[in-house]
Amino acid sequence: MKAKILFICLLLVSSIVSAPPEKNTVFNIPLEKICLDRTGLNDSNVIYWLNYYQVQYPEIVLKQIKLETGNYTSRICLISHNLTGMKFAWVRPSVAFAEQFNHAAYENWQLSILDYRLWQLYNSCKLERCKDYYLFLKHANYATGKEYTKHVKSIY
Repeated sequence: MKAKILFICLLLVSSIVSAPPEKNTVFNIPLEKICLDRTGLNDSNVIYWLNYYQVQYPEIVLKQIKLETGNYTSRICLISHNLTGMKFAWVRPSVAFAEQFNHAAYENWQLSILDYRLWQLYNSCKLERCKDYYLFLKHANYATGKEYTKHVKSIY
């Protein structure tokens, strides 16, 4: 009896593992489970939440968000609700609940904006010293590549 149950379980597991991804999935996660609040994810609502959380330089941060998410289509945006490409914080205060795809994961995209504000506050000494926000991004080690600020500036 135990052997039959084990055999049936193995069959079920092997059929699940070897099954091709369904059409309505992203990275084998059903679309209905991905960012259920994505309908509200647009420039106007992002700007609203940037202002709500008093994010400094919201017009630049919106450009960063559009770059980091590929206009709200990236894997970390759709699955992890991460708009800013923020890594999981081990030292500073954060509202991320986990690390996923080497980035912070949030319950919703609004919390990723709040976490960005917490990051700004954590780095406020550097922010106050810099006259230019793009320079601040470099000093705070946010900009990952040499051309990062150039790419952000080019977004409309």
